[in-house]
Amino acid sequence: MIEQITEGLPAFEKSILYKIYLEGYSEAEVAKQLNMSQQAVSKWKKKILSQLSQTTKLLD
Repeated sequence: MIEQITEGLPAFEKSILYKIYLEGYSEAEVAKQLNMSQQAVSKWKKKILSQLSQTTKLLD
C-alpha cells in the first residue's frame, strides 16, 4: 500500500520519506546525507505528507 501511495512522487521526495519512516533516520541525519539543513528536510516532509493526504482523500 505504501508503494501505491508514493508511486507518483519524485525519487527525491520518496527518498526523504523512506529514510525517515522506513529506515528510521532522524530529520537531522537525512539532512546531513542530502547536504541540506534539517529545517529544509522538515519543510519537504510536511509538503510531501500534505500532498499524500490530499491524494488519499481523492481515493476515498
